[in-house]
Amino acid sequence: MDRAKTAEEQASTIQSWKALRDFFHEFGECDDGAISEGFSDSVVRLLISDWSHVSSLQEMVDTDRDFGSFVLRHIDDLMSPSQLNSIGELASRSCPKDARRICKDIRGRVEEIREDVKGQRIPVSH
Repeated sequence: MDRAKTAEEQASTIQSWKALRDFFHEFGECDDGAISEGFSDSVVRLLISDWSHVSSLQEMVDTDRDFGSFVLRHIDDLMSPSQLNSIGELASRSCPKDARRICKDIRGRVEEIREDVKGQRIPVSH
């Protein structure tokens, strides 16, 4: 099967930070268009539904800066306002001590997105 087709079919179905990191290393060069949207779906879903493992994400980011940049890049304006607010709240109010750096970076991305959508018709509450 073509690599881009495989990446497109699987990018939005990743179920853990480790699987996302492995997939990033295998298919990161395909990070464009629909594949990129799939990566964003997985990042947002993992942040919201698997927040209890954000410390694992921090450990990965500590040793793999490219992966950390990838994760932060995929916290983007494709998510809904409620997803953006949920991620911001988690990073602000439920951050484990051993994940402070990634939480700070996540909060920064959330604020960047909020600034980007100001003045647009996208209703993002603060």
